[in-house]
Amino acid sequence: MALPSGVDLDRIPDSVDNRLDVANFTQSDRDGVGDARDVCPNEFDPDQTDTNGDGMGDACQPIEGACYLPDVPDGGCENLSEAGCAALGGRV
Repeated sequence: MALPSGVDLDRIPDSVDNRLDVANFTQSDRDGVGDARDVCPNEFDPDQTDTNGDGMGDACQPIEGACYLPDVPDGGCENLSEAGCAALGGRV
């Protein structure tokens, strides 16, 4: 049974709302996409690109290898997204 139109009260039109049962009010990364449907809720990624379709957006997908940070003695950190690496002034 379909839920009545606008049942989640988030004012996102039902035709484009992927979560009709959950309001998409929380906006942690301020990219215009509510956390309930954001593929990367803690990284600014308004295009919501998910190249490999795993449900984790490209902006927060861990990069292979290391992020080399100029001010870190060992030079690198693992398990950072490419966006996270760049935000710290690093390079892949």
